[in-house]
Amino acid sequence: MVVEIFPLRTRVTSMSFAYSITLALAGGTAPLVSAWLIETFGVPLAPAYYVMLYGAIGLALIWPMQETNARALSE
Repeated sequence: MVVEIFPLRTRVTSMSFAYSITLALAGGTAPLVSAWLIETFGVPLAPAYYVMLYGAIGLALIWPMQETNARALSE
């Protein structure tokens, strides 16, 4: 679904760039943030809330998107 928000001509480049940035920000900081959450709150499941937060943000961003399967590829 995320791929469809980009125009056809730049779809691969745009998606790979967006994926790389997201992976660097979320995945690169995950071990540090997880260790900090466990140390701060003393709850071993604290990183689960971190993951759920990212899921909620993603759901909030994708929820209002329109379906584009009927759109011509030339658009």
